[in-house]
Amino acid sequence: MSLRSQVIKKLLRRQFAGWSDGPIAEQRARQEKSSRFNRLPADVRCSQVTANGVSAEWIEGSAADAGVILYLHGGAYALGSINGYREWIARLAVATHTRALAINYRLAPEHPFPAALEDTLSTYNWLLDQGVSPARIIVAGDSAGGGLTLAALLLTWSLIALTMIDIDHQLLPDSITLPLLWLGLIVNSQGLLV
Repeated sequence: MSLRSQVIKKLLRRQFAGWSDGPIAEQRARQEKSSRFNRLPADVRCSQVTANGVSAEWIEGSAADAGVILYLHGGAYALGSINGYREWIARLAVATHTRALAINYRLAPEHPFPAALEDTLSTYNWLLDQGVSPARIIVAGDSAGGGLTLAALLLTWSLIALTMIDIDHQLLPDSITLPLLWLGLIVNSQGLLV
């Protein structure tokens, strides 16, 4: 292994060692601290907004078209924030020529289920209220954010079925993407099973 590889390996070990140790507040603080190393592409603009009471941020490159990615961060529903994901979301937005709206959904345990799902649906409705066509919206999320993406879609479909609304008139997103989905978890005395 080269000297460069050894140094990088050591730095990464130090960076991620103990990331899940301690109370949730300490874990969140470590994540926020490590986000200072994130670097945005040069042509990215970020602007904070409040979307129906939810803290959010527009992240867009100079070549963004009218498409929007509503991005839901991961973090086991208890960790994560826009700060920790800004670079990843910015690179995704630049690569897809879209604007991204990232949200800081309410986190557990302070805000138990369904708080994060409510924030997701509230933000989606805010996008619609801003005049964004559902055909131009992609809802995306990794890990717990993927679970929220799927839950929001399933809840919307269930409401359609219960009310017998014509799906052509329903305001569903164009698509969803779930790069690293966290669902189907079972916790027992042996630990976490997927």
